[in-house]
Amino acid sequence: PMAMPGPMGAMGTGGNTGGNTAATSSPQRNDLVAKAKAQIEYYFSVNNLVKDVHLRKNVMDTQGWVSFSGLIQFPKLQQLTRNSENVSDPTIILDAIHELPQLEMKPDNSAVRLKDNWQKWVWQPTDN
Repeated sequence: PMAMPGPMGAMGTGGNTGGNTAATSSPQRNDLVAKAKAQIEYYFSVNNLVKDVHLRKNVMDTQGWVSFSGLIQFPKLQQLTRNSENVSDPTIILDAIHELPQLEMKPDNSAVRLKDNWQKWVWQPTDN
């Protein structure tokens, strides 16, 4: 009979060492981060900002900052970041923001804004 390919014990104990790492970086979580990233990228895109009065008028402050607590209330992000317990996981949104080079976060992670040209999007009373 032919020998089985590959080293013996390929299905051994190598895969799951190091405790519970699934919670911090699983394929499912990476997928959620990617989806949140795409959504946040859209929120801060020119295409959205030209028409998103609510974001600019009610969520963004005079320095272009969008509070993290405000951002995570957006229904679409809540929906995209539900974990296996069906609870929205804000760390997914945080990771997504940190992967977007066009955005910057306050050092305490309390708010996010565009790195460049954020002034252009601050709501002016004359905009109505």
